[in-house]
Amino acid sequence: MKIAILLLFCIYLSSCFAEDASKSSIINKNPNEISLTECSMGFVTTGPCAVKQSGVVVSLDFGSDVLLWTNPTATTSITAAIPNGFYANHNVLFSEPNMIPINIKSGVSIFGVSGTLSNDSCVAALALAGATSATGVSATNATINWVAVGASSLALTGLSSNTTYKFRVKAISSQGLTDCNTVDLSVTTASQTIPTDLTNLSIWLKAEDLSGNTDGTPVSTWVDSSTNSRDFTGAGAVRPIYRANALNSLGALEFDGLDDEMSFGSNYAVNDFTLFYVATATGVHEIDAEATSGTSGVGGQRYLAYPVQSGTDGGAGVSFGTNGISVYEHGNGYLPPLAVTGGAFPTATIIVISYSGKQRTIYNANALLRTGQTSTMPTVHAPRYLGSTNFTSFSGRVHEFISFSRTLTNQERTDMVNYLKNKFGI
Repeated sequence: MKIAILLLFCIYLSSCFAEDASKSSIINKNPNEISLTECSMGFVTTGPCAVKQSGVVVSLDFGSDVLLWTNPTATTSITAAIPNGFYANHNVLFSEPNMIPINIKSGVSIFGVSGTLSNDSCVAALALAGATSATGVSATNATINWVAVGASSLALTGLSSNTTYKFRVKAISSQGLTDCNTVDLSVTTASQTIPTDLTNLSIWLKAEDLSGNTDGTPVSTWVDSSTNSRDFTGAGAVRPIYRANALNSLGALEFDGLDDEMSFGSNYAVNDFTLFYVATATGVHEIDAEATSGTSGVGGQRYLAYPVQSGTDGGAGVSFGTNGISVYEHGNGYLPPLAVTGGAFPTATIIVISYSGKQRTIYNANALLRTGQTSTMPTVHAPRYLGSTNFTSFSGRVHEFISFSRTLTNQERTDMVNYLKNKFGI
C-alpha cells in the first residue's frame, strides 16, 4: 500500500491582527509638511530630522510626540515614542492595543513597530477543529469535510487507488497566519478494478499495447491482453494508422472512414455479453429507425464494429458517429438497427453496449441512452471486428476495446467505466 501526505491550507478568515504595511500611509496629510532628513533615535541634532525605524520613516505628521523640536538654533533631543494606533495629521485617530510585534507578520513594520511573527507560526485564536470526515471515497476520488468556516468541503479527484492519504485542514488569516490544530484525517482510497479482475473477460485491446508502433504508420496487430490470445489483425491497405499521444498521452488507431478494419477470426460470445469502446468520432453516420427486420444498415453507417453476417443467426455490430450510436444485427436478408440513439458526441466517448437475453442497451459511460429491441434471431454473436471493409468504416480513433462474454452487473459496469475514465481523463 502506498502512503501519500497532502497538506491542505484552504480556509481563509477575515481576522486581521495588524494592518498591512501598505496601510501605514498618512491620512489627511498636511500639505505644509516639511521634508525631513533621516536621523537616529536619541541622536542629538541641531536641526529637524525624521526618525526611521524598521524601514518606516516617521515624519511630523505621525503625532506631536514623535519629534520634540522647539528651538531651531539650539540642540534638541529627538524622541521616537510612537503610541500604538492609527493617525490623522498630528493626532492619534484611535488606539489599537493589539498593534504589537507579536501580532505583526515577520518582516512587516507598522508605524515603527516591527513584527516578529513568522509566516509558519500558528495562532491559537484562529481555532479550527480540523478535518472531520471523508465522503464519496472511491479508487480515485474523495471529499474532505470540516466545520463550516466559509467553505466546508473540498472534492478531490485524480487520487491513486489503494493509497492512504493524510489530510490536515487549517484556518489561515488574510495575513498568512495559520491556526494551531494538528488534526490529521486518514483516508484510504478503494482498489481500482481493472478488466482482469472480473470473470469472463474475452478480449482486452488496451492503448498501452500499441506503443511499440511508429506514429503515422499502419498497424498489423493489436495484441489481446485478456490472456485469451484473441489478437486483432489487419493487412494491406485497409490497416488503420497508429497515432501517438491521441488521448491523455496514450496512443490510438485511426480509421479512415472508408474501408479500414482489424478483426479476430472466430465467435467467442453469444446472447449475453458486454462491450466497452473508447472512441473519438470525426464524422456523422446515418440514423435509421429502430426495427427487428429489414436491411437499412447496408449504407450510410460508420461501423465502429462491423456486424458479421451470421446466416440464420445475427451478428452484432456498432455504428458510431458524432451524431449518434446504433446497434445493428446481420444475418440472411437481415441488417436492421435494434437500438438507436442520437445526440452530440464531439469528443472521446466511452460507449457501453450491454446484451442481456438478446436485448441490447446503450450507455454513454454510466449514462443510460437507450434500451433497444429484443432480437428475434435464435442466437446473437458478439462483434469481433473494428471498422469494416464490407460497408463504410468508422471515421475516427479507437483508443481501447474490452469485451466480456456475459452481462456485467451495474456495479461491475460502473467499475469498468471508472477505470476507463481515470485512464483516459474523460
